[in-house]
Amino acid sequence: MQVILTLFYVALLSMTMFRLSLAASDCDRACLEGLVTQYLAALDAHDPSQLPLAPTARFTENTVPLIVGDGFWQTIDKGSQSGNYRLTLADPQSGQVVHFGAAKENGHGVLFGVRLKHNDRRLTEIEQFVARRGPGMIGVFDDPPAFDAAWMTPMPPEQRSTRTELARIANLYFDAIEQDDGDLVPLWDECTRVENAFSTAPMPASGNRPAMSIRESFSSGMFNYIGEIQPRRILLIDEERGVVLGQFMFQHPGNIYAEAFKEQYKDPNSVIVYPNTIAVFEAFKVRGGRIANITAQMISAPYRQPPGWPVEGK
Repeated sequence: MQVILTLFYVALLSMTMFRLSLAASDCDRACLEGLVTQYLAALDAHDPSQLPLAPTARFTENTVPLIVGDGFWQTIDKGSQSGNYRLTLADPQSGQVVHFGAAKENGHGVLFGVRLKHNDRRLTEIEQFVARRGPGMIGVFDDPPAFDAAWMTPMPPEQRSTRTELARIANLYFDAIEQDDGDLVPLWDECTRVENAFSTAPMPASGNRPAMSIRESFSSGMFNYIGEIQPRRILLIDEERGVVLGQFMFQHPGNIYAEAFKEQYKDPNSVIVYPNTIAVFEAFKVRGGRIANITAQMISAPYRQPPGWPVEGK
């Protein structure tokens, strides 16, 4: 009898998982982009009741759990969302979509990102980032430039990587930072990186420092003030466009000296002079097995601030 019951529950669980998978895959790219459009309209109207929320929907802003409608929902200026700085990435297989955008908050420019997850077209997870001006924070917050067209361009089938490979490449990027070894990660020499709408790579020459590619900058040891990049959460994989995105926590213990940034030690607001965490929404465009473009939005958080969501394997 126990064996029969066990088999019954296994079959029931399998059927449930199958239905959940169907519910997610039933929403294609256009459907997911439609959820973003609906979300942005509700955000602009300061009215979460316009959203198709699941009863158990969970919302965080800058890693902190909130009630949907709190935080940036109350302070965004109506009609201020940028039509220039916009990027939407979709993953129909996991039922997720991410949008990067810009807006005004009480008259001040901000960048924001949001991850939506649905089940049967009802939102179950909302993870929002709002990047604001602040001590030690880089960014272009007023009139940020448009995203490179490469982000919106589908990859030729022969240049696409598998979901597993895309996730592996993203993790290698952070391994390379932690280990001061740019050769660990497959990068195109001309790979670009934009953080908070500000170009940070390739790095131009500055003072006694030569111009450097991302690989060269990692191997130079200039980022050794980063103690570790943990936790790491791979969230969305857009196979058609060759993009992988996740949320990553950069831990700055404040007690590691980096010669390349010695001038920053004179600034009490610099993120390298005190314990803090930088939480990052970061996406990688992979072409032919190598990273070609990187874009990120980042916020400053208390040291060892949790990411706000469960971490796989933890």
